[in-house]
Amino acid sequence: MIHLLHNYEKDIPLLCATTNYRGKDLEIFRDRLNENGLQDQIDAFHQATGRFAVECYKADIEYGLRTAGLGGFQMLDLQDFPGQGSALVGILDAFMDSKGIVTPETFRGFCAPVVPLALMDTYCYSNKEELNIGLALTNYEEQPWADALCWRLESLSDGVTFIREGKVPAHVEQGKVMQVGELKSTLTEIDKPAQLRLTLTTGNYHNYYNLWVYPDRTPESEADIFICQSLDNKARKILSQGGKILLIPDHKAIEEQSVGGLFTPDYWNYAMFKSISENAGREVSPGTLSLLMDEKHPLFRQFPTECHSNWQWWSIVRHARPFILNATRHEYKPLIQVVDNVERNHKLGLLFEFAVDNGKVLVCMSNLEAIRHTPEGGQLRNAILSYMKSAEFSPTETLTSQQLQHILTTEVKKQDIVGVKNQSDYDVQPE
Repeated sequence: MIHLLHNYEKDIPLLCATTNYRGKDLEIFRDRLNENGLQDQIDAFHQATGRFAVECYKADIEYGLRTAGLGGFQMLDLQDFPGQGSALVGILDAFMDSKGIVTPETFRGFCAPVVPLALMDTYCYSNKEELNIGLALTNYEEQPWADALCWRLESLSDGVTFIREGKVPAHVEQGKVMQVGELKSTLTEIDKPAQLRLTLTTGNYHNYYNLWVYPDRTPESEADIFICQSLDNKARKILSQGGKILLIPDHKAIEEQSVGGLFTPDYWNYAMFKSISENAGREVSPGTLSLLMDEKHPLFRQFPTECHSNWQWWSIVRHARPFILNATRHEYKPLIQVVDNVERNHKLGLLFEFAVDNGKVLVCMSNLEAIRHTPEGGQLRNAILSYMKSAEFSPTETLTSQQLQHILTTEVKKQDIVGVKNQSDYDVQPE
């Protein structure tokens, strides 16, 4: 079950007014946000973590539906569960009402008696590649399914016109999953970074997939931008002379000031499974929930995104260590923020910028060199460098090089996060 954040300002008064549940746990989580100046982002956190959780539920459900011989699957619950350390895992609230993160029609697209499925190895493509996507149906109706499968692929990005559509015949026996056709298309006419939407329809059933296509082009020049791993003497001199720096810290050097790179949201309850992992001698989950960004920021003109994580961020986040920015002013927010779990509520940054001395610094916590061979990794690098060369790269948060060095090296206060003991408040005596 996937952890997502509440809109505390809405949910706490509702719970107190209509139930005997006082919502004290939610008040604690809300107050932790306040400590790091994140209270003004409550609704944004709720929307980003909720929408990304839906994408992950969709992937998990489809993973099962693609499995031949599947006898069924069970979701532990659709709504939040207040026990076991507070499991804020529902796509519905505690009253089984919508949280506003997904419509019933969208959810039914991938959780229904008949589900159209796309079979593909990746969501990200170069425009020199050819799409070759398998089309399948899973049929749990009471009889064979014989309606044709229609597909439509179109651009969602401004300035990119691209539409393809087609139809394949289908016949799937009851209780079976079967590939019924293929979608093939060239992508060469897409000359700008674009997000595409693949819609599959059969009878009254439908499903969707997001794809990303990036131009195969020469890597953006590093001219006039100094790329480094630390704020050394050379970097400080460049800043004093009004230069631009792309700082990509060595992950080992900032391990204590950062958290691990986790693409998927944390499971159930961070404190509970932290203790379980530690007791079993296993690695503890990084515990993060989603990216959060302003998709209209100039940086994303060359890297289309929504306000939350989606599959084009997979390799980028997996090769990142989000930085703990609690030492910055409460008002300061990174360009790409990482939403933390309710136990820590760190202010986390994956990409953030400062005006330093006479120059400018953009800090990237993802190892761009490790992912530049992927379509999405190469495109993010190009987008960052292009943005830094533009007049729109104009950080408003001002620091001295000494202040930035302090942020990058100061030990972060550790929190004592204690796991939940699942026990009753009474003793059961043996007979």
